[in-house]
Amino acid sequence: MPYTLIHSPVSRDTVTALLELLHSAQEGHLRGVAFVGLLRGRKFVVDCTGSACEDPTLTRGVLASLDDELQRLIEGRVDRDTTI
Repeated sequence: MPYTLIHSPVSRDTVTALLELLHSAQEGHLRGVAFVGLLRGRKFVVDCTGSACEDPTLTRGVLASLDDELQRLIEGRVDRDTTI
């Protein structure tokens, strides 16, 4: 059975999005997470949990979909300057 990308309207606010994901996990809908956390001081963390760690080949594939979504965000910008 093929996987289907669901465009879930998760908040763009970090805390709200994490709470929404927590609720989904508590309900048993969210079975794994692969994530990047952007920290202060130009540092970041990457990791995975649950099903995302159990099937790393699948996770790499779905992360390619994230890469595609990020590319669309970049293309949608009027100002392509990414400096702050």
